[in-house]
Amino acid sequence: MMNVLKKLLCLALCFVSLTAAAQEWDFTLVAGREHEGNLLLPNWQTVKVQAPAPEAPSVQSFFVVGETWLTEKDVATIKSHRQDNNIFTTLMFTPQGARTFKRLTTQHRGKVILLTDGREQYSLAAALITHPIDNNLQLITSVHPDIADSRDIIRLLRENGLRVYLTHPEHGRKLMLQEMPKQPILTWEIDPDRRFTADDFNNIRIEAEKWNVGESINENSFTMRYRIVATPTAAARQRMSQPRFPFLFMWLLLDGGQPPALLNTLSDDFLHDANGDVALHGFFLNEADARKALAKLRRTPPDDKTPPKQ
Repeated sequence: MMNVLKKLLCLALCFVSLTAAAQEWDFTLVAGREHEGNLLLPNWQTVKVQAPAPEAPSVQSFFVVGETWLTEKDVATIKSHRQDNNIFTTLMFTPQGARTFKRLTTQHRGKVILLTDGREQYSLAAALITHPIDNNLQLITSVHPDIADSRDIIRLLRENGLRVYLTHPEHGRKLMLQEMPKQPILTWEIDPDRRFTADDFNNIRIEAEKWNVGESINENSFTMRYRIVATPTAAARQRMSQPRFPFLFMWLLLDGGQPPALLNTLSDDFLHDANGDVALHGFFLNEADARKALAKLRRTPPDDKTPPKQ
């Protein structure tokens, strides 16, 4: 009788332990795409997602020299799209703008140019001049981890104009510029059949690896980088291995809030690890940032909330 009671007690403790482990995490990984106002695919849903606000206002100083290189009068069209965690903005020049830009990029090869809005409030992108440019200029705006809508850049440039400057690392007119503003609420289209919760993963952890930051493959200059990985269950792995969609889509990592906050976006190629694990987030250049991101995936118990001030 005592042996039976011991076994039942052991089973009960194991069940409590497993339940506690399942309740430790609270996040969702779902396949989706930016809402474009077109018809949804069958069974797809439109959801509102909270764009995470920066922990502190990000302001960076730049030194610009000489006159404004380009303004909105030198640009014929602006196109912008997002790919993975970057926004690619292409400025198509007018004939006069093309001639001006070719002359200046020929004279200042190896230097950096800066794209701002016309009010000199936001830093949209910076680019190194590697060769003369006479037709169009493509600038890359990093939007990780605070995701912006690619249409924000076009809207901002149309409302406020644009300025392209030559920069100097130490001297010139000083500009204090903010990062690209983020939309507080984003609209996404998601596939509910490719929706995974924390219960679909085991062994959620931080992995460290050596990373060669040398300019060539033969130059050994290593540092450490970190990412958050998880092991999907057999059922989740099977659903993830279904054929890909015939169009570009992203994996959205969401927290458990209402509306959920967008913590990260991943391409399908980046999501799957070589050993069958899933890379939920990465890469971080220090372990502290990785631990902060990992903490956002955990469930916050009610008794951990700070009581309201009296």
